[in-house]
Amino acid sequence: MNGKGILTLSSKFNPSVTKQILADRLEIYTCIDSKKTLVDALLDTPFEYTVYLAEHCLVLHSILPFFKILEKYEMIVTHDFTYNHEDDSTELPASYPFYNYDVFGIVKNKHTRAFLESWKQKKQSGQDSPVVFRQLCWESDLKIYVLPPEWNIFQKKYLYLWNEQEVQPAVLSISNPQHLYKKIKGSVKIIYKLRYQWRKLKELFWQFKQF
Repeated sequence: MNGKGILTLSSKFNPSVTKQILADRLEIYTCIDSKKTLVDALLDTPFEYTVYLAEHCLVLHSILPFFKILEKYEMIVTHDFTYNHEDDSTELPASYPFYNYDVFGIVKNKHTRAFLESWKQKKQSGQDSPVVFRQLCWESDLKIYVLPPEWNIFQKKYLYLWNEQEVQPAVLSISNPQHLYKKIKGSVKIIYKLRYQWRKLKELFWQFKQF
């Protein structure tokens, strides 16, 4: 195997991933060795361009855009806005984000291998946290691309906040995403309708006020 492919650490990942992999004509590498971590699996990946998806991810769009990004960048992560900077003991700029890697992409080369080896050493020494990963990213010279939030939604509240004219969910990495997305989708349509009606009422009010 070589070229482009998907990495998983479980054979029980969401069926939407299998469906999209087939649609995109991609290969899959499943690493289910309990002794291996995500970093081990990334080091062992047979692909030149690898996209990792956590087992609970629900994929709603083609995965191919990830690989287009990896033609220009060396690593793909997502901004983890749930992490509190007050818990960070490093001296990095507050504007430099923490990263989530439930959705993660990487190119196989000597630079990314060195990064993964450093990450593995940190894990083996018990230093495994968002703070450590952020520090490693800061110290590396890798070309890192930070995904927009719709490509790794790990908080359900954002499904309620966006409207039909804004970005649409692409990947959900929350527990029981299939059931949650179906449930929320119906509620969101009602919210969109109420918002639209409220906006129209406000427009009528201001028009009336001008007379």
